[in-house]
Amino acid sequence: MSAESGKAVERFDCTNGGAQFCQGCYTMTVDSDGEYVRHEDYAKLEQQRAALVEALTAANAALRECLRECADDLEAEVNARASGELPRRIERDLEPVRKARVLLAQRGEGE
Repeated sequence: MSAESGKAVERFDCTNGGAQFCQGCYTMTVDSDGEYVRHEDYAKLEQQRAALVEALTAANAALRECLRECADDLEAEVNARASGELPRRIERDLEPVRKARVLLAQRGEGE
């Protein structure tokens, strides 16, 4: 089943009796968790990996934007009620904002 046929990539596992390295016996069995694939299927796996990386990068950016908005909203809400609250309570309520800003700043996206 090659990448060109549009079928799933088969994975294989070596049945060489626990040898520490491949001895070229070519005794392979199909195994969904196998570490080996056919050479012609490697390109398909690379495309799948690239698509996953792109999807995760987009999801990460969306989550970072949501975190930034939540931190801004929480800070605004806490500061709006600050006049009637004890300072230690305001400090406690702003702690998640500080943590969020530290996480965002680690990737250079802080404000």
